[in-house]
Amino acid sequence: MRRMNVGLTAALIWIGLSALAPVAAEKIAITGGTVHTVGKAGVLSPGTVLIDGNKIISVHEGAKIPAGYRIIDVPGRIVTPGFVNAFTNLGLGEVELSGGTTDYKADLAAMGAALDAGSALNMDSSLIPITRMEGVTLAASAPIASLTIFGGQGAVIRLTEANPVIKPRAFMVADLSEKGAKLAGNSHAAAWAYLEAALDEAEEEANSKATQREGLLPLTDRKALTPVISGDLLLMLRVNRKADIAQVLALKSRRPKLHLAILDGREAWRLADELAAADIPIILNPYHNQPKTFDSLAATSANAARLQAAGAIIAFSTYADDNGNHNTRLIPQMAGNAIVSGLPPEAAMKAVTLNPMKIFGLDKTHGSLEPGKAANIVVWSGDPFEVMEAPTHVMIAGEMMPLTSRQTKLAKRYLGLDKGDGTFANKRPE
Repeated sequence: MRRMNVGLTAALIWIGLSALAPVAAEKIAITGGTVHTVGKAGVLSPGTVLIDGNKIISVHEGAKIPAGYRIIDVPGRIVTPGFVNAFTNLGLGEVELSGGTTDYKADLAAMGAALDAGSALNMDSSLIPITRMEGVTLAASAPIASLTIFGGQGAVIRLTEANPVIKPRAFMVADLSEKGAKLAGNSHAAAWAYLEAALDEAEEEANSKATQREGLLPLTDRKALTPVISGDLLLMLRVNRKADIAQVLALKSRRPKLHLAILDGREAWRLADELAAADIPIILNPYHNQPKTFDSLAATSANAARLQAAGAIIAFSTYADDNGNHNTRLIPQMAGNAIVSGLPPEAAMKAVTLNPMKIFGLDKTHGSLEPGKAANIVVWSGDPFEVMEAPTHVMIAGEMMPLTSRQTKLAKRYLGLDKGDGTFANKRPE
């Protein structure tokens, strides 16, 4: 009996070691389609993308494919980098039924800047596959300002269940819009004074050992802001009105080390030349084209086109009214709207692929179809900016993703309920 136990133990150990052994990376060739590289190679038609494991090995014109590659032939289709939503709350919220489903809000937290999105990510959210099957492979996910103007630190994530974070603590969020003004004391002046005082305290923290003194911010927030002061951490400021955008430019002038980006920016076009000259990118929602509040009296659907024409870097986000989750899948439609309003198609493509990666310092490894970069690739049935077209293949880090979600499963279950013979196609699960 003892010999049998020893043998069984050895077998189990072998099985366990086999499970831990590295699996040979698959080699895949996507060929036959029109490839938009968003890189130096431009558009290749027909083109071939060679993938080995999680990296792109080659992108070239024609259909020359070395031996050993599994071929995915996509004639007549469009091949692009995976799309990026540049500001969301993905993985931090579901349906707002309880506090446990809304981790992007911290209404009762004593801290703000120290909050870290990466510590609360839940990639089991049903919104992940819904977004992924629409061609979005990467996203910036962050909390929103709740008790102070600071929402906390956001992460850049890929929409996979395993190892989703590709850059933790990638940026700091602060709200200087009408909401931020309310949080700071019902005044834009108070919001800007709060930001300046917070940056002063962070600078003192970085240059002093007297870390326990009383101040505006708790010690955790002061420490979290120290990399902002040095320019090592992107500070993303949510502003809309021209006056606040001018304050962002003045802040950059006073503190040139700061690495700044604008979120929302509904009147950013009014200072397009100045933003381009200051190298301050704008993450905007192309749907924002109405004067909904006093902050956005000059909102226009031409915002993106005018900023791009001035030379400013733009990226797109579905963020709107403190909800960056449930419409994240609409990035292709938003880019299409921007094109209708004057943005060149190639600029729209960059706004949802390479530009967000530049903003977050990841453009050397992500955002275009070039050798050595991450294999985040989408094959589209047609023009990705046409609302009736859709992805036929979605690859993230070299792995093909299933094009299913809770919505598709429900549709499959409930379509054709009545079979016409008194029975139903759907049955209650046992």
